[in-house]
Amino acid sequence: MHPDVDKQKCNSCGSCALQCPTGAIDMQNTKLTDGKKCMMCCRCINVCPSDARHLGGLLYKVAGWKFVKDNSRRLEPEWFV
Repeated sequence: MHPDVDKQKCNSCGSCALQCPTGAIDMQNTKLTDGKKCMMCCRCINVCPSDARHLGGLLYKVAGWKFVKDNSRRLEPEWFV
């Protein structure tokens, strides 16, 4: 799972590749992201001047649904002082 790229918006400026801490984005082709290297820090999304990078896709939606399901139940304190 890694941020998607809108290839129409991407102007290949390289800001995302320069800021990527794991080198998952190639400087020669900034529209491709190596999913094995990406740690989902989303720095590339924050630095993109043309808003070409975003989180999306089915896997992201499923992860969001799972997060809501797993965290929507109210938890009571285990200890009472």
